[in-house]
This record gives sequence, C-alpha cells and structure tokens, in this order.
Amino acid sequence: MRNVLSTRLRMVAVLSVLAASGCQHRDGAAENIEPVAREAQQIDSAQKSRPASVGTHRASIEALQPFLERDLRTLDDTSKEELKKALSGLYPKSDKMSMAFAPQPWYLWQQKLPGGRLRYILFEGQPIFMIPGTSSATVRLLDVEGVEVGHSSFSTGWRINLDSASLRQEPALGVQVIEVRTQPVINGADIVCQIYGILEDRVALLRLEDSKGNVLVNNYYNPNHTIGPEPPVRSAEEWEQSLKSNDPVVVLEALKWVGGSHRTDPAPPPPNIGIEGQDETRLSIAVRQRPGVREAIKELAQSNNEWIKEAAQQAEKALN
Repeated sequence: MRNVLSTRLRMVAVLSVLAASGCQHRDGAAENIEPVAREAQQIDSAQKSRPASVGTHRASIEALQPFLERDLRTLDDTSKEELKKALSGLYPKSDKMSMAFAPQPWYLWQQKLPGGRLRYILFEGQPIFMIPGTSSATVRLLDVEGVEVGHSSFSTGWRINLDSASLRQEPALGVQVIEVRTQPVINGADIVCQIYGILEDRVALLRLEDSKGNVLVNNYYNPNHTIGPEPPVRSAEEWEQSLKSNDPVVVLEALKWVGGSHRTDPAPPPPNIGIEGQDETRLSIAVRQRPGVREAIKELAQSNNEWIKEAAQQAEKALN
C-alpha cells in the first residue's frame, strides 16, 4: 500500500509541473490530475485512520482475554472495573454497566469459524425486573480485532426470566449454537430452552423447548410474547428460497417463522390492541400460500435431521 501511495503521489507531483508549464500530455494525463490526487488522498486518509481505530479495539480485546468463558456476573468489584474499562475501548459512548435496566455483560466467548478464523461473542442479559414484563438479551459479534460486525437485541420471553446462556456445539447441526436457559414466572409460558444459530452478522432463533423437551412454536400473533430477534426483512419469494437453503441454520430460522403463530385475518388490526400488524400478517399469509413453500415444507418434514423434521412438521400443521 505504501509503494502504491508513493507512486501515486510522485505522479501527482510530475503532472502538476506539466500542468503549470502549459504542457499537454498526449494521453490526457494532465486532465486526470484531480482524480489521481483524490485517490492518493483517500489512501493516505485510510492509512491514517484505520490503524488507530483497530489498534484501540485490539488493545481492548486483549484486555478482555482474562474474562473469556467466565460468568461475568460473578466478578468481584475490581474485576468488574477492569471489564468496564476494556469494554469502554470497544464502545466509548456506552456505559451500559452503569445503567440499571440495560442488558449487562454476562459471558464472553471465542468462536472458531470455517477456515480457522476466530471471532468473539459478547452475551448481554437482562432478567425480568417487573411483572408483567419481559427478560431480554443482546448478542454482539466481534471480529478478531474487537470490531463489532453485528448485533441482535431481543426479548427472551413475556413473564419469563433469563437464567443463563452457553456457547456449545450442536451435533444435530454440526455448528456452534447459543443455548439460553429460562424459567417461567407467575403465569409465564413453560419455555426453558431457547436455541439461537449464529450467522455472519446476527443471531437467529432456531428452537424453543418446554421443561419436558417438547418443541414449541413462537408466538408472533402477540408481539409481547414473541421470543427472539426480529425476523429478517424478506419477500415471500425470499422466504421460500430460505427453506431450500443448504445451511440448516437458515432453514430452521425460516421454519420457525413460517410455522409460528400468526394472525390469519389480513384486515387492519383493531386500534390500540397489541397484535401482529397488517403488513406482517399479509406476508405470512402470502408465504404460506406459495406452492413452493408447501412443497419445501413437505419435503423437510421427511428430513433425516431431527430438528428440521420436527420444525417442518409443526409448520405443516400451521399450513392446514
């Protein structure tokens, strides 16, 4: 990069002399002085700005190494201050550890990606603090330098308390997943296990289980009961294609949404009632009516993968 920059700058200097002397280069080089100078300036700016930012993040991620694979809720006061200082290097404008109802750092994990790449996952949790109400979580994905590549914030359940989380290998999928453990409180639903897949820049809800291990549908009809991140913005055709993906995480995410509890009336919902909106309802109806979606779900219901098979069989019931 330095050689390229030096060459560009020398070219600008020569062309500037030619232009000042009134010379015209045959191939129009003098006319290209400004674009070349701009490019050199951009390269120079990028060189000056990126190392400082990356260097700050790298120092912060190195300072976080002692906190890997630990329950950060159990730290003593001194360690909490060290954690807070390290996180402030990654998020200089945030002071979440001092905010009463914001999700707090609970775990920091290291994930090995295909090809040997590493990244970090910061799990932040917030137990239920009022009834009725929800517990919640935020999952932040950081590259090896500590730069955030994406995050997902979501409810972990209405009248459901957030207990713990872990990063583990899931044999049914052949990838690592985040397992969130929860417990119902005062008339809350019996949901004790939530499984989230990890995509490039976000996480996706894949599975809900009750205390007996039964697989449950997600409730999109009542948004305050909906668990997990907002579904990705997709057209009906794109939802169909996701069911045909070679990635089991993408397939399970799609099955969980298609097979969830949705409104079936495409009319606008009554005012001042917290139920699924008209646009979301019309989209779920359109997706479920597509012949390709029905064929894909029927085929997935015969899958050798038990998780996909169970999710597809639930989706089949929703289609009928």
